[in-house]
Amino acid sequence: MGKSVILIENTRKGHWLMLKAISIITILALLATLGIFFSGTGSESLDIPKIVRVALVSFVLLALIYLLAKYFGDKEFSKYVIIVLASLIMYQFCSTLTGSPELFATFYLAIVLSLAYVDVMLTVFASATVIVLHTYLIIAHPEIIPAGSLGATLGVRYLCFIWVAVAGAIIIGIFKRLLYKSIESEEKSNALNENLKAVAQVISKEVNALSEAALNVRHLAEETGQAAVQVSASIEDMAKGATEEALHAGKTVEVVKEMSVALESAGKHVLQVSNQSSQFNKIVEDGMAAMKQQTAFMQDSRTAQQRVSEAVHELNDKSAEIVKIVELITGIADQTNLLALNAAIEAARAGDAGRGFAVVAEEVRKLAEGSAEAAQNISRLIGEIQDGMHDTVKQIELSNKISEQQYEAVQKTQAMFAEVEQGASRINDAIQEISAILQQILASTEDVVGEVEQISASTEESAAATQQITALVNQQQEAVESVAKAIVNIEQSAAQLKELAQQFG
Repeated sequence: MGKSVILIENTRKGHWLMLKAISIITILALLATLGIFFSGTGSESLDIPKIVRVALVSFVLLALIYLLAKYFGDKEFSKYVIIVLASLIMYQFCSTLTGSPELFATFYLAIVLSLAYVDVMLTVFASATVIVLHTYLIIAHPEIIPAGSLGATLGVRYLCFIWVAVAGAIIIGIFKRLLYKSIESEEKSNALNENLKAVAQVISKEVNALSEAALNVRHLAEETGQAAVQVSASIEDMAKGATEEALHAGKTVEVVKEMSVALESAGKHVLQVSNQSSQFNKIVEDGMAAMKQQTAFMQDSRTAQQRVSEAVHELNDKSAEIVKIVELITGIADQTNLLALNAAIEAARAGDAGRGFAVVAEEVRKLAEGSAEAAQNISRLIGEIQDGMHDTVKQIELSNKISEQQYEAVQKTQAMFAEVEQGASRINDAIQEISAILQQILASTEDVVGEVEQISASTEESAAATQQITALVNQQQEAVESVAKAIVNIEQSAAQLKELAQQFG
């Protein structure tokens, strides 16, 4: 912990000490003011409203001191502001109890309370603040000056303020030197303690690591000892097994020879299956070619049907246009017939003069009726043609649906043939691989027979070597027991060292 941290902590403590002291002083001052009021010894201007106002202002100033101490306690300016607020509380009581000239002595409390911060500059500031407020008090309330010489009275008071400030500064200087020495001693003690703790922690960590390592080594030693016992037992079993292995080696040679004969027979069967698989692949390929050709035919048929459907639709559209033209001709014939009828009526009115015109109008009417009748016949024929085309379109659409279904069926069949082709290819590959493996196995059976014969010869040598290995394992087991005893001694020493380290931690 540095000096600045300790001084900041001292400043915070000074804030709360100042708050408590000023609170007590304020409460006592209010009680004293009430006592003076009720005893009738106060001035004529002293009344309950004024006392209440003083109390409210004092509590507001105390609240400000509390907020400063809580939220700005580590700031340098906070203690100066608190001294000013405390001096203002004292100024209130002096200005309220103007009938008591000796009340100015309460300003000394501001100087005395500033000593709690152990700051010479703050004490000087408190003295200056007191002098300024006392001067303002005299100007605002000259009646508090006792009878006599004004200059002598003020000189004595200000001189007393200065003497108190000087005495406070001397006391602060002495206390500050003691405080700094105490801080330095505490810092040295803390540093030494931290160093001892660090050393103790390092020792403790190393001891823990040593203990863990010793424990691991002991476990390994125990496991090694157990493994040595197991190895010894296993070697004895190996010696027994070597003898039995020599007996089984001869039988193994016979079994391998029989297996070789069986593998040759299996190879022949695999060759037959391979030939059949090749024929099956050819059949599948021919089927795929036929399906592709059928798919092409189906596609051409679909294209032709689509073209026929488009032509029929186009013919249907043109027949509709012909119907419109026939309707136009029928309308013209009807109008012509009507005009011929009107002309005949007018010719009849004209008498003999219009007789020739009437004949012409009659011929025109006949021609119009013939045209209308021909147009109706054409319209009837067009209707029959359109009905036939509608039926044709329905049949074409039905044929298209059937063709589409046939095309989808052909596609599915082709896909299944593709899957069959892939499966046949995989089967053929597997058969070829099996055939190759069988050839390798057949080639290696002779080597296996030779190896088995060598194993039979080496088993006798292995039985002799196992006896030497058993002796070495026994020596290793004795060495492991010695290591385990040494590890126990190391663990005891590590435990004692850890206890010493914990005393410093």
